[in-house]
Amino acid sequence: MTSGVECRVRRPGADGSDTQPDVRLARLAGDQWGVLSLDELRACGLTRDGVSVRVRNGRLHPMHRAVYAVGHANPPLEGRFLAAVKACGPGAALSHFSAAALWGFVDWDARRFEVTVPGTRSAPTAVCASTALAYSTTSTSLATTGSR
Repeated sequence: MTSGVECRVRRPGADGSDTQPDVRLARLAGDQWGVLSLDELRACGLTRDGVSVRVRNGRLHPMHRAVYAVGHANPPLEGRFLAAVKACGPGAALSHFSAAALWGFVDWDARRFEVTVPGTRSAPTAVCASTALAYSTTSTSLATTGSR
């Protein structure tokens, strides 16, 4: 019995993309609240053009400079926290009120994310709030330690 729903199968790569990197990035994104950095996308096998194609066709959604949501533009709060950390680069850590909200000590009130970065290097001011290391979780472990 048919349900009246029409299903079409497209051949892989019909939109100019290679499907194998998509499988790798979907698996990785599933472990990281649906958020990947440009470096992680490149490690999955995407080229600069591959990223651009996926942004245009709605499979990748820019969140911050070189940070993307995979599949949809509204990741959970944990994914938004992780995106902020990834945007600030290696060694960055969620801190202050944002870290307290991640760990469930306070309710999140939609304020600006607070991310601490080591040293004095410049970082996106929209996300990185201070320079003293206050919370020792790295972006990789943040994805696995937050409660789901």
